[in-house]
Amino acid sequence: MLNNQNRNSSNKIHRLLSLHNIYSQMKLIFFALFPKGSKVYKFTHGLLSVFLKRIHFFNITYQEWIRKVDTLHEEDLKKIRKNIEEMELKPHFSIIMPVYNTPAELLEEAIQSVLIQVYPYWELCIADDASTDPDIRRIINKFKEEDLRIRAVFRKTNGHISAASNSALELAQYPFAVLFDHDDLLHPLALYYVAQTILAFPDSEIIYSDEDKITKRGRRLDPYFKPDFNYELLLSHNMVSHLGVYRTHTMRAVGGFRVGLEGSQDYDLLLRILERIKFNQIHHIPFPLYHWRISRQSAAEDVNIKPYAIDSGKKALQEHLDRSSIKGHVKFLPEVAAYYVEYDLPEPNPSVAILIQDQETSKTLQNCVDSIIQNTNYPNYRIIIYLPSELDQSPELPVNKWGEKVSIEHFPGQIANAYAKIINRAANNLKEDFVVLLDKTLLIQSPNWLIHLVGQAAQKKVGAVAPKLLYRNNVVYSSGVVILPDGGIHHISKGEEQSVNGYFGWAKLTRGYSALSYKCLMFRRNMFTSANGFNESLQTPNYCGVDFCLRLKNLGFRNILYPSVELYIQEKHRYNKPLEISKQDTEIDRTFFKDNWGEWVLKDPAFNPNLAIVNEGKLVVDLSPQYKFPGI
Repeated sequence: MLNNQNRNSSNKIHRLLSLHNIYSQMKLIFFALFPKGSKVYKFTHGLLSVFLKRIHFFNITYQEWIRKVDTLHEEDLKKIRKNIEEMELKPHFSIIMPVYNTPAELLEEAIQSVLIQVYPYWELCIADDASTDPDIRRIINKFKEEDLRIRAVFRKTNGHISAASNSALELAQYPFAVLFDHDDLLHPLALYYVAQTILAFPDSEIIYSDEDKITKRGRRLDPYFKPDFNYELLLSHNMVSHLGVYRTHTMRAVGGFRVGLEGSQDYDLLLRILERIKFNQIHHIPFPLYHWRISRQSAAEDVNIKPYAIDSGKKALQEHLDRSSIKGHVKFLPEVAAYYVEYDLPEPNPSVAILIQDQETSKTLQNCVDSIIQNTNYPNYRIIIYLPSELDQSPELPVNKWGEKVSIEHFPGQIANAYAKIINRAANNLKEDFVVLLDKTLLIQSPNWLIHLVGQAAQKKVGAVAPKLLYRNNVVYSSGVVILPDGGIHHISKGEEQSVNGYFGWAKLTRGYSALSYKCLMFRRNMFTSANGFNESLQTPNYCGVDFCLRLKNLGFRNILYPSVELYIQEKHRYNKPLEISKQDTEIDRTFFKDNWGEWVLKDPAFNPNLAIVNEGKLVVDLSPQYKFPGI
């Protein structure tokens, strides 16, 4: 029965995908006629943006998801209320709400979304930042009289959002503070679910949820189904954002919100708290519990409306790096309104071994080695080509032309085609600080590729690092690997154009993944030994690489995609291409993988249980998600 439901959901998703072509064509036509920055664009982009979002296949599937998964009935609410009554401990929340000249209707709706919380143990702490609209005080006082859980302070002078948020924080009496903007909405079960999370993880310092956007007419769009806490993604953008819940005493201990960081004051607060806690005290609720209001003035519509927020975010990140003694420089990525860090190289520069394994002396292999030698600025590296022993007298490779940077070694013929055994034998004989496993099909085009990868790989608690991989016709092969519940491994953004930003910028953001493509994998040599190398029970390079990455994760390391470095596969992308690996070997490895990595297969923490992948690497909303609210 469950398989039939999944099949029906999958068929529905594929039918809806055809609408994506309409969306893409309309978007292309609009930007061709009215480029960004033009007068017509400024006047029309808001309205058109909302319209396009509505017909985007992702949002169409999200409407179906809301109907199937996020529509509560009275029976559900009875169970939840009974759960609340039976809770031995009932966490209490202070909702922090700075207000300034909010449109009356939106302010009332925001406060109403607190009043209708199914979980009743809260206080709403409002700080009005000297609003000039007299309706603001009237509305706040009206609600105060109706519910004693609402407390308010009216500031005499306007101090902007950081000062106003601090005034609201001063009112807080309860152990956990919930950040809430004056024109947004809370899901009716938001506090209930946070309370459940606190009971499950009593040492929680930060709790955050998925979020979406909401129009003035109440239509929910653009859900951000987030991964579990992901440090590198946080350095790219504020992945916590809303719904964000913090321990009140910790917020106060770091000094609250900093004046001068307006626009990214919550990002800055998060980074300063992060420096005091452990990552395992951060917990993620994979459900959209916060609805971000779309308006012309809102960053939910277009983050570039608030350029001062970009500068504040960059400052907050750079100061976080400096306080953490991390040597690097924050850069801004305007196409995704996010950041990335260029790390300084250690001194002296670590040694790097680039290991290329092949079964023959092919032109493809020669092209790969030529591209490394011609396009690598990093000084301290060498290339080791590992070939079968029967090719030890082969004259095809131009070793003399390559010079001292390249050496050829051989493995016995009896282990030919046993990928894991070959890599283990080769890697265990290396002496360099770092190893790059490089597939012979790849080409290097950016001279700084190794500088950037070494800089990232040299950071504390980083396991493996990989670049973004593209075909020669600028189609993505891999922007990180995702594990799905069927035991399959999928490359994010595969089949998309290079220019596509991906889901919330993921195709262009440095971020952690559980696993990365084996085609280019950098790691410290001693980590390879600590993780016991590649698993020789596996048949395919894909699963060997994923298995190795997960063992690094189990050792406490983070695996990072660094998409600012792009390597190219020598062939062009085409659909219905022959499989690289036989179906039989893939199925053997898939079964082994499900049996040995069951927890990761059921829930990849770098992904989200409400997402699915179709058509190679395209993300859609999963209409049969694994996640359910407790008590239902």
